[in-house]
Amino acid sequence: MAVPQSAFTSRTITAVSPEWMAQRERIRLGRTLVGGTNAMQSARESYLPKRPSEDNDEYEKRLRRSKLFNKYKQTIHYLVGQVFQRQIKYQEDTAGKAKYDKAFFDSFQENVDTRGTNMSMFGELIFRAGMMDGVTFILSDYPSITQSTDEYGRTYYKNVDGEWLLRTAQADAENGWNPYWVHVEASQVLDAWLDNVDGKTVLRSFRYLEKLQREGAEGLRIQVDRIRAIFPDHWEVWEREIEGEHVLVKYGVNSLGIIPVDWFMPGGQTEETPGLTAIPALDDLAHMNLAHWQAYSDHLGLMPYVRSPIRVFNGIEFPTDPITGEAKVNAAPGMFLANLNPDVTATAMSYGVDPASVDRSFQDLKALEEYMSVYDLSLIMPRGGHSTATQMQIAAASANSALKGWVQRLQDCFENAIKKIALWTNQQDGPGLFVNDEFLLPYDSSALQQLSGMVDRGQVPLFVLYETVKKMGMVSENMTFEDSVDEKGNTVKGYLSLLADDAKRNTEKANIGFTPSFGNIPHDGQSQYKQSQQTAPMAQG
Repeated sequence: MAVPQSAFTSRTITAVSPEWMAQRERIRLGRTLVGGTNAMQSARESYLPKRPSEDNDEYEKRLRRSKLFNKYKQTIHYLVGQVFQRQIKYQEDTAGKAKYDKAFFDSFQENVDTRGTNMSMFGELIFRAGMMDGVTFILSDYPSITQSTDEYGRTYYKNVDGEWLLRTAQADAENGWNPYWVHVEASQVLDAWLDNVDGKTVLRSFRYLEKLQREGAEGLRIQVDRIRAIFPDHWEVWEREIEGEHVLVKYGVNSLGIIPVDWFMPGGQTEETPGLTAIPALDDLAHMNLAHWQAYSDHLGLMPYVRSPIRVFNGIEFPTDPITGEAKVNAAPGMFLANLNPDVTATAMSYGVDPASVDRSFQDLKALEEYMSVYDLSLIMPRGGHSTATQMQIAAASANSALKGWVQRLQDCFENAIKKIALWTNQQDGPGLFVNDEFLLPYDSSALQQLSGMVDRGQVPLFVLYETVKKMGMVSENMTFEDSVDEKGNTVKGYLSLLADDAKRNTEKANIGFTPSFGNIPHDGQSQYKQSQQTAPMAQG
């Protein structure tokens, strides 16, 4: 098959489609949060807006003292740990009906990307990226080989010396020609065209950017921007070194007849996420974490005014704005204004921040931390609450947590990608997979205390506490929800006494909370909040 002439130019090959441009913006917050405090500070006003009267110097001080309570990153690590506490394994072929080369796939499982990454390690990368970006991709690729087929169907390949040799399994092994996986993150995608053909959803084109380095002049390394465009019938590779335009450097026939790309999509889709774009799976948590970042910065901003109130004097003529004519003065903690008129005696007022405002700010922070601290538990628990034995029995067969659903999607993605590997090696099929979907919770008294408090306040249903206690091994697997609640129906039997014993052994630990918290948030010093009023002669000079 002849390779069709490229429809792209050096200008259009780099174009990002509108939906993927929107996806890049959609994933920016999560990626920045994962980068930690430094990344959030570097984002500056994108995530920590300037106050109307705040000058650059004051903003810089507030930005640098702001610290990130990174529950978003912690939750991703926690979920990855839950799923991959067991290795990804092939399903056993107990019936002996396998239509694949077991030895080949055993070898492939230990090195799926030609870099020595086994399937479980690769799975962690895919799962983590999917959590952050809403969708991520696996390209099942094969080395580019110049080959030809004779009239008898025999395949020959051209070696580095330009010789045509018969292609055999031994030749493939000697040259290291095996299919492999490439992880393509959402941020790399320029376009992915999903279309409906004869009632089937198919990928019509897939284009993405990758960066690599190669040796340049005088032994120095240079960066190369490479764009790969894949179609059902052919593929293209465009490159650009340092500056200049992208040029077409390679092209070839796609012998599979399909685009060998599969995707893991734990994120949700709406009318605003067409095709293969998606809302990040933990988008709600990311925005809660952003709210905490901003609220913590605001709370710290109160404290200098608590410790060093502004002294304001009646009888002073403030400087006026030369344009608007309005009286204006920049306020700062500890500011002292002196009237230069010796004939004026003014009333001095010392203003701090009232206790109620600081307390409300503190409570808002703690509420955000508390809500985020049980967010990962909500992903592990079965969806919805149940109040009757009948509902529980129905749910027992079909209940599925959000995390279990994501694991099933990951398994489907990997099994589809394995089928592409089978196609590359002329095998009828590949093995099925087992990905862990049983999640265990460590016993944590402070977590239960926090969760129990949220149940008491009506923030989460009692069923969530029941499931948490059961997963911690404190309630028998055979005990129903109805059997577990106490007579008043407001708590779960069996865990309160354990909490009390644990609290006696380690009171400090029981009071820390489920997750690391800003326990040193300033909250005391009521005497500093009080307004004081005195009459004094104004300082001169």
